[in-house]
Amino acid sequence: MLQKVVIIIIAMVVVGLVIVAYQKKKYFYIGTFIYNKNGNNFVYNISQTGHYLLNKTMIPESPKDKAFFKIEEGTYQKKTTFLQIKPEKQVCYFYKDVRALVKNNYYKHESSKPEKYKLSLQNHGLFVNNQRLKRVRKGKLISVKQFANFKNKN
Repeated sequence: MLQKVVIIIIAMVVVGLVIVAYQKKKYFYIGTFIYNKNGNNFVYNISQTGHYLLNKTMIPESPKDKAFFKIEEGTYQKKTTFLQIKPEKQVCYFYKDVRALVKNNYYKHESSKPEKYKLSLQNHGLFVNNQRLKRVRKGKLISVKQFANFKNKN
């Protein structure tokens, strides 16, 4: 009797591990990813619920030049070879220089609704402009609402 219970428990653990491995392979595009290009840092959080969040930071070469931070929120739809990104809102915060960016002391902000775009799905990876997005294990992105609440507290 005890042997049967042990076998059942081991079988359940093995089935659970197989299911987790299958889901990681099938839903490889879900998670947090980073992409760098020419001083711009793009950090995507793609969730299981069909929503995404993008934090984009533009850091100039000179610390005295203007910098900006964008927050983009929206939904996505998975197609066979790409994710169709459907932005719902975007807020851009402008900073006089890099020091102001670090202190989060922006001088103006603008809201807009960007155009739809695509993230390519190839070889179990996400690609933007033929560059693979790198998966980030830890990290948290900030939404427009969270940023406004944070700024109001300070």
